[in-house]
Formats: sequence, C-alpha cells, structure tokens
Amino acid sequence: MKIVNYEYPHSSFLSIEKDMEIITNKILKNERLKRLLYYTTNDALDRKPIGEDASLELFGKNIKIVPKLYIDGSVLNYIVISFDNFTPNATNPEYRNNTIASDIVPINGENRILAYYGLKQLNMSPCVGMKSIIDVCGLTDKEISVSDIVFKIGPRLNASGRLQSAKEAVKLLIIPEESTADRITLEKMAEKIDQYNLDRKKLDKNITEEATEELENADDFNMQSSIVVYNPNWHKGVVGIVASRLTERYYKPTIVLTHSNGCATGSGRSVQGFDIYKAIESCRDLLENFGGHMYAVGLSMKEENVPEFQRRFEKYVSENLSEEQRLPQIDIDACIDFCDITPKFFRLLKQFSPYGPENMKPIFVTRRTFDYGTSKVVGKEQEHLKLELIDSKSECIMNGIAFGMSEFNDYIKSLNPVDICYSIEENTFNGNTTIQLVIKDIKKSTT
Repeated sequence: MKIVNYEYPHSSFLSIEKDMEIITNKILKNERLKRLLYYTTNDALDRKPIGEDASLELFGKNIKIVPKLYIDGSVLNYIVISFDNFTPNATNPEYRNNTIASDIVPINGENRILAYYGLKQLNMSPCVGMKSIIDVCGLTDKEISVSDIVFKIGPRLNASGRLQSAKEAVKLLIIPEESTADRITLEKMAEKIDQYNLDRKKLDKNITEEATEELENADDFNMQSSIVVYNPNWHKGVVGIVASRLTERYYKPTIVLTHSNGCATGSGRSVQGFDIYKAIESCRDLLENFGGHMYAVGLSMKEENVPEFQRRFEKYVSENLSEEQRLPQIDIDACIDFCDITPKFFRLLKQFSPYGPENMKPIFVTRRTFDYGTSKVVGKEQEHLKLELIDSKSECIMNGIAFGMSEFNDYIKSLNPVDICYSIEENTFNGNTTIQLVIKDIKKSTT
C-alpha cells in the first residue's frame, strides 16, 4: 500500500442553509433539468427520456419514479417517489414518504445539500417503512450517517431487488403514515427484506470464493493486468458486488459475468484513475449492450464472444493502465499525534460531513504507535484486530479497529512500533459513545 501526502482539500464548502432555496428553485423550475429526467425500465441498460408527468400505477398508488437527474453535469442517481397531488411545500405526513435513495456520486454542490437535508429528515422523521428498516439495521435511537446508508440501509433495500423483486422494498417505503398496517406487519416486511440481505451475503461470499479459487489456480493470473471471470451458474443479482470484492482484493480492473436472457451478462469495477468504461467501449463490437461510467459498468454479450472480449479487454488494460494505477494508494490529509484527537477536534471534523466522493472523510497518519497491551484478534474467523494503542509522543490511549488485518497481530503484540493511517469515528456500544480509529493501513515504522 502506497501512502501519499497531499494538502487537505476541504478548504471551503457550501453554506447549506443559505443555498438551499436557490438550489431547490433550480431543480423545480429549470426547464432543461425537466427535459433530462430519465426513466429506467427493468433492463438497466435500456434508458429512455420521459416527461415531467410520467408515472405508473404501483400498489394502488399513482407514483412517479425518476432514477436519473443530471444537474449541471453532475450525475445524481436516485429514486423520487411522488404521490398524487404532490407539491414541494406539502406538509401532510403522507408526503414525508418521499424517498431519495442515492448512488455513489460526488457529495458536493447540489448533491451535498440534498444529502444533508435527506439525512436530517431521516434522523428527525423517517416514514414508517423506513423506520422499520432502521430498526432491523440496529440503528434505533442512533444518529444515522451516510456510512449507515451505504453499508446498512442501502444494501437491505437493494437486496430485495437483487434476489427477488424491488417491489417489496418499494411497497414498504410507500406505506403512508396513517396506514392501517400494524407494527407487527411492518416488522415482518422489514425482517423479510433483512433476510434477503443475509441470503445476498451468503451468495456474495460463495461466489467470491469460487472466483478467487479460479483466478489463483490460473497459471498466468499474476501476469494479467485485468480480471474477466465467467460462470453461467452465478446469481446475476450479486455479480457487481463480487466484482467490487475482486477489485479490492487484487487491485485490477474486473469484469464478472454470468448467464442471463441468453447472454453473458455482468458488471465491472475499476481501480483509482482508470476509466473502465473506455476499456469496454473499445470492445463495443463484441457487446450487445453496455453502460456505466469511469469506475463501474454493466454489459452483456453473446457467450461465444467472452474469450475474445477477455483477450481484448486485457490488451486495452495492459496498454493503458499506468504503473501508478497498479498500486493501491491512500491519500493522507495530515500527520497528527494522539493528543491532537480531542472532542473539540472531532466536532470540527463533523462539520465537513456528509462525506462521500469528492468530499471524503479525512484520513490521518500517526507514526510510531505501540500496543498498550490489550490489543487482540476478533471476528468470526479471527480476521480483524481490536487495538488499544499509544504513540511515542504522549500517554494518550486510543482504541481502534483494523478490519482484515489480523496478520499484524504478532508483530504488534511484540511491542514493535507501527505507523497507522485511519479515519476518526464515533463508536456506540452498550449506550456509551467513544472516539474510535478505523484503521485503513498498518506499516512497520522505519524511523
């Protein structure tokens, strides 16, 4: 892992309260934006423009679904569910059921404002369906963050569509406040969606293990600059997740394919700085459909084209992937000591939220840290490290969690100094909230 120092980018950011009215008016009144609304059919690659009044009948409600809105060149992927006679200033509780489910997009400008107010609404007054999802996520009475949406709420809502039908998640989310649905019914609906997520995790894990075994048994794998794997028996709903897992593990542009509707269909994920969309576009004559952006793509092709696609995709990646892009990098915002991490410092960091692409959570490095004597291996498979560390310049003790880094346990327990890079987060356990370091990487100290 290469650690890169650079100047902290959060030099200025929007005054959210001041700009909200301007942004809202831009979205609601700008005719160009209205013309750029898109409706996505069941085939995610088949997009067609729709008018402002486009709607469909679902669960007895006339609703409007708008998965794509382009704002001044910034793409915001989300779903807007609007009931009949909806007006922007409606105060009837039913209208609180409007839901925005965000994809991974830059959290700046308009997106940051929408994310800020969406989180505010989610924490203050979630609709009854969302509240039931929040409960099964174990987030009851906790402040919900973007990370909670990305890693807890979002995966559960997505799992319904990945394994069965997205209608089940939508049905739960559009239940009005005054609905006669009782608490037990809501709990059962949320638990069913939660079970889909558990099933999705099992599929994801099994397919990732199968793909990993196939890759590591291949004679020329270490010589390849890219990954293309195909298995007709893999579940279509999780191939994108598997592609992400493989990219994280091997740090190579990755395509994962399975059989669907008579074609080899799947998803791709890229590494920092490499445009995977251009890579598959160079093979477009072999493809039936494709779409996406710089870091994620979807594609389909005839099964007989898979070997030639694999060859040409590898050729393009090997010729265009720079040496720097082949090495994972962590951008460090500042080098600090543990004594700098105070409650006041953490409160200042929280003012930069909500975090996301182009407004990432700050990453810090502290050098020459030591085990306080109580660090240990944790996790079902003993794969994580729960750390208690001190640094060489103070007597401050910091708690930390290092996911998937248990291989450092013996070295750290031998009181050897290590450099750590990390983000700073709050951890709530048994009603107590403390500051915790989320370790991104560990290196043996050299000085």
